[in-house]
Order: sequence, then structure tokens, then C-alpha cells
Amino acid sequence: MVRHLERCGRLAVRAVCLAALLTFSAAVDARSAREVERLEELGRIWVYVDLFDPYLATSDADWDQALYDAIGQVRGARDEASYLVALNAMLRRSGDPIAEAIPDDRPNEPEDGVSPAIRNERGTWIANCNGLVRAVTGKGATGADLAGQIAAHPTVVDCRAFRGDYAVLHEVMGAIGASRTARALPGGFSLVREYSGFPPATGTSTAGYTSGLSFVDLGQLKPSAQPPATTPLVFLVDGDIAPFEIATIGALQAAGGARVVASGRFGVGITFAHAGRLNLGISEGVYVYPNGTVGFRADAAPPADKALETAIAQLSEGPSAAADGVGALRRRAPGHQYVSEGVPPLEQRLLALFRYWGTIKYFYPYKNLMERPWDDTLREFIPIFMAADTRQAYEMAILRLGVRMQDSHTSVSGLTATLDGIAPSNPAILARFIEGRLAVVALYDVTLADRLGVGDEIVAVDGAPIADLERRLAPLLSASTPQALRARLARRLLSGPRGGVAELQVRGAGGGIRTVRVARTDARPPAPPGPAWRKLESDVGYINLEQLRFEDGDRALDDLINCKSLVVDLRGYPQGTAWVLGPRFARSDAPIFFARFRRPLFQGPPRYGADQSAWQSFEQTVPAAKKGRYEGRIFVLIDERAISQAEHTALFFKAAAADLTFVGSPTNGTDGDVTQVALPGGLGVFFTGHDVRHANGAQLQRVGIQPDVPVSPTLAGLRAGRDEVLEKALELARPATGR
Repeated sequence: MVRHLERCGRLAVRAVCLAALLTFSAAVDARSAREVERLEELGRIWVYVDLFDPYLATSDADWDQALYDAIGQVRGARDEASYLVALNAMLRRSGDPIAEAIPDDRPNEPEDGVSPAIRNERGTWIANCNGLVRAVTGKGATGADLAGQIAAHPTVVDCRAFRGDYAVLHEVMGAIGASRTARALPGGFSLVREYSGFPPATGTSTAGYTSGLSFVDLGQLKPSAQPPATTPLVFLVDGDIAPFEIATIGALQAAGGARVVASGRFGVGITFAHAGRLNLGISEGVYVYPNGTVGFRADAAPPADKALETAIAQLSEGPSAAADGVGALRRRAPGHQYVSEGVPPLEQRLLALFRYWGTIKYFYPYKNLMERPWDDTLREFIPIFMAADTRQAYEMAILRLGVRMQDSHTSVSGLTATLDGIAPSNPAILARFIEGRLAVVALYDVTLADRLGVGDEIVAVDGAPIADLERRLAPLLSASTPQALRARLARRLLSGPRGGVAELQVRGAGGGIRTVRVARTDARPPAPPGPAWRKLESDVGYINLEQLRFEDGDRALDDLINCKSLVVDLRGYPQGTAWVLGPRFARSDAPIFFARFRRPLFQGPPRYGADQSAWQSFEQTVPAAKKGRYEGRIFVLIDERAISQAEHTALFFKAAAADLTFVGSPTNGTDGDVTQVALPGGLGVFFTGHDVRHANGAQLQRVGIQPDVPVSPTLAGLRAGRDEVLEKALELARPATGR
């Protein structure tokens, strides 16, 4: 803008130029805002169909490619009309015959207020569904009355362009159906998309998350008390009403009691979802006839201007045979495999955003715990993903989006330009934040002891102060709680390229700062010193759950069963031993609930923009003990390193044991089985798929297990070789031992 302004020359001309440039800038901003708004609506529509449309799940449509094509058309749309054309062109590729996006402010078409309920037109009886409903609501007729009149003559029931009361029409259609059968007729099935949680895109999960197609029974058409009518009957329908009355229509058609003329294909029901300024309608399910034939089949599907003429001609035909064949059920072909490690093109980046955002919207169980509404992130991140035209920028956009979830389980695999991709290795040092400062708490390599000491404070890495590194890394690390963020930062702050050297500035006990160079290796933390279980004092036992193997659980407790107190160290990740030790800590074999689970459950699409249709819930109980119980006092050591299974173990033990005390500091605040969504660029995003709570329903996620006796380590204690948390537990345990 400045260069253009300089060319304007004289002051008056400059003023004119400035006004023109500002006007142009405002127009660009408005166009950009409009483009983002349209892309947001496109994303909401695409991901909703991707996850829930039953026709897409039974077609070979390349839905990813449909999005790519739509992105270009939407961005190039000159006006709202061409924008809607682009959206609906994409929706037609889903295979769903009624999928349509319409403006939220489009006026409803007026109801037909003139057609009589039943009329004779040149010798043919025609019942109009709008008129039938008015006869009930305005003239006091009943569905049975109208069904009786229709039964008296060969009749075409014309339900096109219905604008009346659907509930009243449902009553009338039920009465028409009941008048045509002497026995109960099955209404068929609705084939819908079903989810119990979100199954991981790759690998397996212990959580039992599933997805697939399921059959919903549409019930039966019950007969009336009168002898069934045998006069010919033809339903003339369109997509406005047929999806809602398909069970009655399909039951009669399959039983030979009616024929159907339709102006197009349709499925079972219509679900509406909001997408910004638009409403999206899709089929709830694919109709399946009682004999298993997949997909509704009209006896005739003429052009609109020939529909009534064709329906009248159908009155002279015999029983329908449309449902006599058994259609094959197709399954959706596997989607694109995005394995490239380069920067994905714009269309793939937007697909990544839409898929990531939509998966979390519908399947992340802790959205209510986010500080900022997840629904707002889509519009906010569209410009970010559009501008992310390098691999690093793309990965950072994915990471920044994950931070909004505030879930320590959230991580990204396949990174090549950020975090693990460029900094996969750490020195052989374990660091933690102690008293707010990053400190060395253990050395994996004893040869480092001549340069570093436990309790040394790390003040800078590779010339960058720790505070600066925290500010750079924190926006890329999702964490459930402040203590969880400190734990993730402590694992990242020293990382760098494999085989490189970390230059650390450290402060020792004397206060002086020295520089230490330490190789970055793939060294793994050694096992904690000492056996996994032992006696600390004559009547105080100790079990380290990070060390204790599952198969040794019973043996460990057998060896310590007579101790009056037991210290259980949960400051790490256990090996599934809660299921061995927990039952033996239990007060009795009576059922003890220790955790409540729930995960999103869908049978068909969620309606009207809801994030969840329902929840699948269950409770976990403590199993019966198979060996002798431990009846002493239990002290469990905790801190921010206790995450997920460790916190679940804490829930288990607390509910089971009669006398248990948590000692230490709050745990991570993250529980629930993990799942994964795959994204372009070879990335996988992991996140929590279960909402897990205390047995009484109290929140665990983003809170953690709170200590009954708070105590944290100090730098002075580290330097003195003390474990102050363990010392406190021993202090509490000794009164029980009589010492």
C-alpha cells in the first residue's frame, strides 16, 4: 500500500488514492471473511455426511475427491446461488437421493389449501394428503373414516408437495394401511450408520470402540378390525413425505396391497443439521424390505409432468413385484491412504482440518471441559490451515488445534518437521519441575555424574533460557492440567536431533552457573533402584507399581501380607496390576463400583446439530478376591507422572480399600481409552475416547486424583538424596506399626 501511495504524488491525489486503497482493502477483507464462512459451512456439511450418511457408507463414491472439487468451486463462487450449486453438486456425489443444503432463511412453500381430501377426476378417485390432513384438523374426520372412503374405490393417494401436519398424516396413513391387511405386516428395516465410540483408524483398541451398519426394525403395520379392502391402491409420493411413511408404504407394497409411483429415490427419514447459515438434510437410513431387499424400489418413476397419469395407469396393474429381488449390500471402499511426508496441498489441508474437527465434535467425550468452545475452532483455524504451506506450518497447525482439547492423551504421530520429527532424542537425564524450576532428578548414564548432579537446576538449553523454551513449546502441547503441562514440557525441553549434543547451563547448590555438554541418545530410563517390592521397615511394606510385573502381583502381596502398613508407589505407569492387587485390597466380595464410563453412541445421524445422540454407559466393579485380603493401612504415592492407567488404578484402590491415603501431589488428570484419527501427510492424532469418572460421578479428567496429604519434593531434598514424598508416607505409616 505504501508503494502505491508514493506513486500518487500530490497530497490531494494521495488522499483519493488512500481512500481507494482502503476501499479495496475492505473489499478484500469482506471477500476473505465470506470465503472462510463458506468453507466453514462446507466443512460442517462434508464431515457430517462423511460420518453419518448411510448412502455414502454403501457406495463407492470418492468422498474425499468430492470435497477437493467442491473447495475450488466454493472458493470461486461469485454469488450465493453459485455457492449453493457447488455444495449440492458435492452432495449428489454421496449417493444420498435427498441430501440437500438449503438456506436457513428460505421461506417455506405455502400449503395447498384448495385440494379436497378425496375427489373423483374423470372417473378416477384421488386422495390428496394435504386435503386428508385438513379433513382431520378442520372438519373432525378420523383416519379410519378417510381410510374407509379410500377403500371403497380404486384410489391414487397423492402425497406430493405435502406441507401439512406430519403427525396427523402419519395417523391417516396408518389407518389406510390397517384397512388393507388381515394380519400384521412387517414394516421392514432402516439400515443406519452406527458408532459406539470412535474406532482407531489404524491398529486396535482395548476399549471396544466399534462402527458399522446396523438394522433398525421399523415395526409392524397392524390390521384394523374390519375385513381388509381389496380395491387397487397407488401411492404417488416424493421426497417430502415418503421417507417418513416408508414403513407403511413399503409394507403394503411388499405384501401386494399397493403400488408406488415416485418422483425419485428416497430412504428412511430425513435428518436435518445446521451448518452456519444453511440447513443440511440427509437420509437417516437406507430402506430394507422385510425380505431383505436393500433400497426402496418404486413400481414406476416417471417425469414429474407424467406422474399423476402414470399413477392412474398403475391402478390397472396387478400386485407389485418391486421388492421380489434381493439387492446386494455394498460396503464403502477404503478411503485414501495419505502417507506422504511432504506438505499436503491446500485441499488436503482443509480436509485434515474438517476431519479432525468433526471427529472431535462428535466423538470426544470431554468437550464440555474445554475452556473455549470447540465449535468455534473450525472458522478460526481455516485461515491457519490455508496459510500452512510448509510441512512445519502444517504440523504446527495440527498441534495447535490439539492444544484446544486440553487432553494429555492428545498427541500426533508421523511428525517430521516439529517436535519428535526434529527433536526425537534426549540426553540420558530425567528432568522434572521442582519448586517451579527444571531440575535433574535422575541420571541414566553414570558417566554423567562428574558433570551433573541430582538437584541441579537447568536454566538454559542450547543457549535458550528455559522460560523462552516453555513459551515456544506450550502452544504445541495439549495438557489436561497445569501439572500435566509441566510434565510434558519436562520431557521436551532437553530434546533435539538424534546424535547431537545438548549444551546445558545448570545451577548447582552453590548458585553458580556452569555449562555442560551432554550427548542426545536413545537411552531409556533404567529401572528404579531396588526390587519391585520389599519391606522398608519391619512392619511397612513397599510396592513400586511401575516396576511390578502383572504376573508377580500376587507374590508381592503374599510376601507383604502381614505388614501393618503398605506403601504403594504410583508415581509412574503401572503394568496392569490393579486387577491383581485391587480385589485383595477390597473390604469384602460385595459389589464395589470404582469407575463410571461413557462414550458417544450413534444409531443413525444426530439431529438438529446435536453433538451426541446418546451415550453408552457402564460401570466397573471390583472383582472378587481369589486369595487372602490385605487388611492393613495403605498409603499411595502420587504426582503428575500418574496418568491414565495409573489414575485408573488409583480409582480402583480408593474404592476397594477400607483405609487408603493418597500422599504427594495431584495426578495428571487424564483417563479414558485412547483412539486415533488419520490425516493427510501421514499424520495420526490420538485422543481420549472414553469419559471416565469416579464411582460417585465426580470428575477426574482435568482435575486428577487429589492427595489427602499434600507433599512435594524440594531442590534441597533432591540434592540431599532424599525422597520426601516417601518419607512422609513412612511418617504416616509408623503410628499404625506401633513405632
